[in-house]
Amino acid sequence: MNNTEYKHELIIPNESIPVKIFSFSAHNDLRIIPFHWHTSAEMLYVKRGKLNIWMNKKKYELKQNDFIYINSKEAHSTQSPEDNEVIVLQISRDFLETFSNKES
Repeated sequence: MNNTEYKHELIIPNESIPVKIFSFSAHNDLRIIPFHWHTSAEMLYVKRGKLNIWMNKKKYELKQNDFIYINSKEAHSTQSPEDNEVIVLQISRDFLETFSNKES
């Protein structure tokens, strides 16, 4: 997974709250999400099975009950090496900035 062309994923949060939450399931190792990035931060929680994630030139192998946080604008890719269920929480950048003192 060494593709250097990353796609920009546009995330549209729920109108009433500035986050998007959903789950996905994979049933074989053919489910690959190519490298992409978005302005939202993202948390992935493996409810069942396993999930491989590539980020910062490193591979992370998550198993049941593991989770990972992906920063805004961080290019990443995922692959399901086996049957799994993953919960995804995407938090809008604007919402995260409300907790920042905006100092550089």
